[in-house]
Amino acid sequence: MRAIITAVALAFFSSAANAVTVSYDGHDWEVSVLVGTYESNDTLLQSQIWWGNSTIAETFASAVADWFGYPNTNFSPDIGPLFATSIGPTQSPTQNAVFGKYFGQFQNVSNFFTYDNFTQTYARAEKISAVPIPASLTFLFAGLVGLGLLARRRDHSDL
Repeated sequence: MRAIITAVALAFFSSAANAVTVSYDGHDWEVSVLVGTYESNDTLLQSQIWWGNSTIAETFASAVADWFGYPNTNFSPDIGPLFATSIGPTQSPTQNAVFGKYFGQFQNVSNFFTYDNFTQTYARAEKISAVPIPASLTFLFAGLVGLGLLARRRDHSDL
């Protein structure tokens, strides 16, 4: 039993440490990272709130800052997660260029360019949905009433 509780606690706390909440435009966003190529994650990366808008990418990169460290070690110096905003052709027929913003070790947000088939650490965000408290309280009370009725039924069946 102790092992199960420990595993659940570790899963809960470790996932919280791998994300940061950013407020933007009246909504909260949970920003985390993924490691892979743009090629393998193009649908997900193109669905991000900052895709196609470098101003929004810069806002998120500034808010995240160095929260995730500088995992992209193939840049000099190492840089933070990439906030991909667009893709374009290169002179190579087998590669495309990925563009966007990142937070750097000099405490600034800058532009980046990489190839779509290079493994990088990219930022991703999911909108945090608010759970309405009245709805959750209704379920809690309904469950408590159900438990009370079940206990009462057991008491009466013992007589």
